[in-house]
Amino acid sequence: MPISNWQGIFTTDKGQKISFVGKDASKNGKFYVLRTWFTGERELEWINGLVCLLDGRHDLQSNSFVCSGYRAM
Repeated sequence: MPISNWQGIFTTDKGQKISFVGKDASKNGKFYVLRTWFTGERELEWINGLVCLLDGRHDLQSNSFVCSGYRAM
């Protein structure tokens, strides 16, 4: 199962920046993602340190990703 390390920045439609770091693993069209989120945006500070786990699959027909996400508490 290949594992990749990711980091980047999402920009909301309001221009707010949210950074993330994490790892992804995939095999046979199924994937698992572990992400931690950080932002300096006061309105979104609840996201700082949030850990999420997603599992899903890549739908080849529609070329889209279908997933479920879970927040670690």
